[in-house]
Amino acid sequence: MDRIMISEMTEVDLREVLAIERRSFPMPWSGGMFKAELSVDCSHDFAVRLNLNGKGEILVGYMCFWLIHGEAHLLNIAVKPDFRRRGLGTHLMRFFIDFCRAKRVKKLTLDVRPSNRPAMEMYRKMGFQKEGFRRRYYVDNGEDAIIMGLKLNGR
Repeated sequence: MDRIMISEMTEVDLREVLAIERRSFPMPWSGGMFKAELSVDCSHDFAVRLNLNGKGEILVGYMCFWLIHGEAHLLNIAVKPDFRRRGLGTHLMRFFIDFCRAKRVKKLTLDVRPSNRPAMEMYRKMGFQKEGFRRRYYVDNGEDAIIMGLKLNGR
C-alpha cells in the first residue's frame, strides 16, 4: 500500500504545487501568491506526498490555511487529478481538523463554489455545515461562494 506523508510546504515544492493548481482551478493562484503564503506568520501550508511502494515519492496535493485568534480558514486545497477519489482530500481535511484541534482552534471555515459538488460533499462528510454566502465571490464567472463552518467544541 502507498504511504501518505504530510509535511510543511517549501519553495522547492512550488513547481509541482503550481502544476496541480493550474489543473484544478479556473483561476489558479500564482507562484507569487504561494510564496507570499509561505512567508505569512498566520499561514500554514502543507504538501501531501505518496511513497509509491518503494518506487519513489511524489507530491500529489497541498493545502493552505490561516490560523488567527482561535479560528482557522481554509484558503486552498487540491489533489492532483490522477490521484483524486482515493481519499487524499479527506486525509488532508482530517489533518487540518486535527492540527487545528491541537492548536485549540474553536472554529474552522472555508469557501466553496456551489458547482464544486465533490468538494461540498467531502466537507459535509467531515462535519462542515453551510453558514452563509459570499455573493458573486468568484471573479472568473461571478459565482457565489458558500461559506461552510465546523465548530470543534474542544473535542
